[in-house]
Amino acid sequence: MIILTYTSGQCSLRRRKSMLIFKYLMQKELRGPPYDLPKEPNRERSASTSSSYYTNKDVNINRKRLTQPPPPYTTMTPRSSIDASLAPLVPTFDPKHPQRETDVLQAIIQKLGLQQHVEGGYFVETDRDQLRVPNPFDQQAGTRNASTTIFYLLTPKSPLGAFHRNKGRTVHTLHKGRGRYVLIHADEVAAASCPGGYTSDDELPESERWTGKARIETFIVGQNVLAGERLQWIVEGGKYKSSFLLPDEQGKEHSDGLMISETVVPGFEFEDHDFMRWERMQALVTEEQADEMEWMVRRE
Repeated sequence: MIILTYTSGQCSLRRRKSMLIFKYLMQKELRGPPYDLPKEPNRERSASTSSSYYTNKDVNINRKRLTQPPPPYTTMTPRSSIDASLAPLVPTFDPKHPQRETDVLQAIIQKLGLQQHVEGGYFVETDRDQLRVPNPFDQQAGTRNASTTIFYLLTPKSPLGAFHRNKGRTVHTLHKGRGRYVLIHADEVAAASCPGGYTSDDELPESERWTGKARIETFIVGQNVLAGERLQWIVEGGKYKSSFLLPDEQGKEHSDGLMISETVVPGFEFEDHDFMRWERMQALVTEEQADEMEWMVRRE
């Protein structure tokens, strides 16, 4: 170790200078090699950092890092504006390019006496309860059937049930197949002047019918209960719903149709039914959501 000494009679300037030299030498002493070692034959000086030394191994590692291709760019997977955990809602079976019905589906349609539904798909009424109950929607309209039940079928040829609503409560029961349902809870944002979202004033602007944007719900119906698929679901009156066909198995392309039963309470009447209009869709949901669901809206 190098040690410097000085007497107390030295001037302060010399003392400060000596102390600076002392600190410099001590720091250099503590820092140690390689400041005073000769350059070894197997070492290379980096061109970019002249004050550092690297072994050939280090240089080769750095050279490898520089010559490796950069990691591939990662692209963001598009997400649904309805549910961020899902991909955008698009038809698996395109309603604009319907497929031919299979022989099995044609036989089922014929056997059950199904006919085309105005919403899309096929249906047949299987029960109309003869019990009459007071009409809860119009006290001046007398009584209604207590309930009605239908079979409803979506197929690759008719894979979409367009957005519509009903005043009555509808209980759905799955028989076969898979599909996705989308519900717009319009009744939750109905203005006081439009109880449940209904009014007799057809000229009332959409902006005065609703207090804000409606909540949207979507789910899959199918046999895989452990994966969250539903066997039974209920849609209260005043809510718009749409449904579309999915493959029978996740990741596949084939479907033998989605068959369900619907029981409406009180019994269904067409006067209780109306389709979603595009102007109303734009009023009830955001622009991005409307664009994503536009294909589910029935066009006149």
